[in-house]
Amino acid sequence: MRTKQEFKALREQVGMSQTDLALALGVSERSVKRWESVKYKEYNAPQDAWDILDDALKLQRQVVAAALGQVEEAAQTVGDYPESVKLVYWTSQDEYDKLHCIDDGGDWRQANATARVVSYALSERGIATDWISAEDNLVPKMNA
Repeated sequence: MRTKQEFKALREQVGMSQTDLALALGVSERSVKRWESVKYKEYNAPQDAWDILDDALKLQRQVVAAALGQVEEAAQTVGDYPESVKLVYWTSQDEYDKLHCIDDGGDWRQANATARVVSYALSERGIATDWISAEDNLVPKMNA
């Protein structure tokens, strides 16, 4: 059986707030808090909550793999790995909606969580991360 601690860690890993998860499920934020609190042993997260988080993790892993694949491809093209890779760190949903290069309807917190995982994977390969603001990201926005 999966634990309350695992549920909270998974939610945080994918960058989903308690509020966003509650909205996605049509429950109160208080319910999500109870699912995560060891104080409320009788409240456990329902399977559909786990499914949402598991799907978010699956998507995160796909995005991370794609990002690392781009670094690999670039390294093969130029013959060496870069010393650093630039990653955008978002400050708000409004900023993400206005400046994200792909109009995907995504969430800025989840984008930041995924960027942190990419940064960790890059550091494991000896590649530094240069965090940049959305304004410094020069890729023009495209509609998906």
